[in-house]
Amino acid sequence: MSEQQRLEMATAVSEIKEELAKPAPDALRVSGAAIALREIGKWLAAKLNHAVNKAIDFTVAAGMLYGSTHPSQLLGALNGAVSTVASWLHTVMLPF
Repeated sequence: MSEQQRLEMATAVSEIKEELAKPAPDALRVSGAAIALREIGKWLAAKLNHAVNKAIDFTVAAGMLYGSTHPSQLLGALNGAVSTVASWLHTVMLPF
């Protein structure tokens, strides 16, 4: 993540917190900040997708070999990984 993206994310989070602390938050300001966060979230999701694809490409052969001799351990590890990624995505994307 670039320094600019970090700054945009911090600014958006700050704006949302600031507005939601008010008795009558400015919906347009909150919406604008949420859109900025969503765009950063899309960028992060694309990066995560790319990283996962690269990891899959790199480990398919080794995973198939290991999985053929240790299927229950492989399935347990994959279920844990999928659960972790799903929880992370739910946490990141749920507010939007």
